[in-house]
Amino acid sequence: MYESEICSLQAVLCHTAFLGPLLFILYVADVAEIPERHGLGSHFYADDVQLYLTCRRDDSVACARRVSACIEDINDWMASNRLMMNPAKTDVLWCSTRQQPPDLPLTPAGTTVQPSTSVRNLGVLFDADLSLKAHVNQLTARCYCCLRRIKSCRRALTRRSAVTVVNSLIVTRLDYCNGLLAGCNKQLIDKLQSVLNCAARVIFGGNCRDHITPVLRDNLHWLRVRKRITFKLCLLVYKAMNGPGPSYMKELCVPVTTVATRSALRSAARGDLLVPRTRRQLGNRTFSVAGPIA
Repeated sequence: MYESEICSLQAVLCHTAFLGPLLFILYVADVAEIPERHGLGSHFYADDVQLYLTCRRDDSVACARRVSACIEDINDWMASNRLMMNPAKTDVLWCSTRQQPPDLPLTPAGTTVQPSTSVRNLGVLFDADLSLKAHVNQLTARCYCCLRRIKSCRRALTRRSAVTVVNSLIVTRLDYCNGLLAGCNKQLIDKLQSVLNCAARVIFGGNCRDHITPVLRDNLHWLRVRKRITFKLCLLVYKAMNGPGPSYMKELCVPVTTVATRSALRSAARGDLLVPRTRRQLGNRTFSVAGPIA
């Protein structure tokens, strides 16, 4: 995975003062054609460009060359349109779930970029084995820091105000992109649940030995972390199937009724979605599998 940020004085001026966010995206829309020519997947968000490519370990050298060639073409396009890449904000992440990922640097625009052990993508910290352990550890540390500050001034807040503050600073962080945690191991989920339990104790008092489930269920009406993840997946599937969601997510939600050999099954009558088969444990965490199962 490759991430680069388009940054130049003229681009920033056009983005903020003249073009605006939408017109700036239209201005750089032609960049999406370059990764397609090289057979790479790409994501664009404002002035961030991310490139994706999968390969076998034996083909990692050729893969690195393809990505470097694509980056060179993107750099040439930017130069011709008075834009400029920022090598200082370039990150490379090799992902592998079974063995140590390759340690091959890339050379975008003549700058050598060594592989990173983790890369931030829209606020989520991805690690090389895609376990999201680094993201959960960082998230829990920030939540506990906020909880300590809230606890220091808890006596000055009413219970209603305390609930509002905790929802704004803690619960929203736990819910942000929590669909990515589908299928994660119990240890990571328990860390997030501990944060939620601690937040409830800050609001209603008590110590760590008190049973917190009645408070979460009856007073705060909070779902447990595992259920919150399931709810987020169900919400994404609903939006994908009923219009508000993006088209690429709708393509991953295939009704059983569309499969001729399964249209007469009871699962088709219930309106179930097709669950594709996967050969690896990581495949069960993809949206195409976790979404229909939820």
